[in-house]
Amino acid sequence: MYSESNFSFGSELSGIFFSLLSAYGFELFIATLIISFLILIGVNISGRFKGAIDDLVEANPTTISNPVVFTVFGILLFLGVIASLFIQVYAFIEMGDYFTYMGTATIISLIIGAIFGAVVSLAFTSLYFQPEKANVNIDKSSSTAEDLIALLSFSLKAPLRLARMISNYLVVLGSINMILGLVGTVFGDIGSSALLISGLTTLLFGVFSPFIFYLLFLLFYPVFNFGLAILQIPKIGKK
Repeated sequence: MYSESNFSFGSELSGIFFSLLSAYGFELFIATLIISFLILIGVNISGRFKGAIDDLVEANPTTISNPVVFTVFGILLFLGVIASLFIQVYAFIEMGDYFTYMGTATIISLIIGAIFGAVVSLAFTSLYFQPEKANVNIDKSSSTAEDLIALLSFSLKAPLRLARMISNYLVVLGSINMILGLVGTVFGDIGSSALLISGLTTLLFGVFSPFIFYLLFLLFYPVFNFGLAILQIPKIGKK
């Protein structure tokens, strides 16, 4: 059985919802159609590219004479991720007095974003300990220049390998931010409208991210391929 206070709260919430709907009903309807259309297009396009991404990485091998440099970078990145996480926790503690001005929805979004970001960063770091997953093979005859190309091109290969994870992460984070922003807007939370827009942007970027990573690889990796081709010229005719 509902109490009088619960009934009053429900009536107030319904009043806010219908006032928003009456004020922005047509705009919300058009915006929903456009967003849904973009998401459907993005899901369709990115779904096709997710399968092509693995083939693209496998078709572009690089070599390195010794994987120790990847191990060193991996350790440094791991320490950097852990340090960044502790710094964010410390910042949250220090900003405790300002949380009342930020709004509950924004605070929850920041915490979830920090956790999700740390998980994706650790997944990226793990590739440095297993460079073969990015088609970086160990070859003792690899020259210093080839080692350098392997290191530089790794920054293009790693996002491709993690494209599915990054895409899912951004879609989930964007969806959560949109929900938090919508709820916060209804309850008058400060900054919730910006959180709603940020969530939408993150969601759309997440949907299209496999396609974006694929295009970036096609645009910039030929530079490394050209360098590898030049380095192979002296080896022609030699065992």
